[in-house]
Order: sequence, then structure tokens, then C-alpha cells
Amino acid sequence: VMLVLCDSVCRRMREQGFMAKTVCIYIRDNELTTLKRQHTMEAHTNLTKKITKAATELFIKSYKMEKPLRSIGVSVTDFIHDDQPHQISFLVDEKRLIQNERLDKTLDMLKKRFGNYAVRPAVLLNDKELSDFNPKEDHTIHPVGYL
Repeated sequence: VMLVLCDSVCRRMREQGFMAKTVCIYIRDNELTTLKRQHTMEAHTNLTKKITKAATELFIKSYKMEKPLRSIGVSVTDFIHDDQPHQISFLVDEKRLIQNERLDKTLDMLKKRFGNYAVRPAVLLNDKELSDFNPKEDHTIHPVGYL
């Protein structure tokens, strides 16, 4: 579920031309207790892999699995335009970063042309009940001014 939600968030960011630095998760259990956590990464990104990793680590650190989940949400903040120059780090493999950017853009193009289910990670085939939904089309709530 986390992968599907992060993919939806990242696809919308890339479509609008943004990158984000802060990942936020929202967790609600079956007793309607809400838990909100956020993590600021070192650099702005719109890569699905990085956002998913940050959200998953935040979830694992924050939620103790004592009660069943009712809902989970992922959002990002601290935006910049993706065409703004950014500092290159010696600690990051820039070649791999560029490859991941191209991969995400290619996947976005395929999903736009052939539908959301045209290309999917194999891990999503394990439990179709939890991963066989299209959050971008079915569950996005746009502000009235955005429409």
C-alpha cells in the first residue's frame, strides 16, 4: 500500500514539475487514533524509490503494530520546481540518480498511455486486495481552486 501511495504522490509531482524534501505519513488505527509523522530528507526529490524508502522507514519507526490500521496516507511538502539547479553531492551516485529519474519518467509515460496497471512492481501482485487500486485516479481530492 505504501508503494502504491508513494507512486501516486511522485507521479503527480513529476506531472506538475515539482520536487519535495519533506515526507509526511498519516496513520489511523481501528480506534480512530491518528498518528502523523514527517521526515526531512537531505535533498529535494521526486523519485518514487526515495520517497517510498523514507515513508516506509518513518512508518516502521512510528507504528508499533499493536492495533489494526484503518487508513494510511502519504504526502510531501517543502516544494521546489524541478528545473531549478541543485547542488551535486560527492556522497550520491549521480549516474544512478539520473537513471532512476529516466526510469520513473518512462514508467509515467507508459502508465499514461496504457493505463495505471500496464507496468507494476511484482511485489504488488502478492496481495491484490491491498494493491489493486488506482490512488491517482480514484482517491485524489483536489481543492476547488485547482479544478
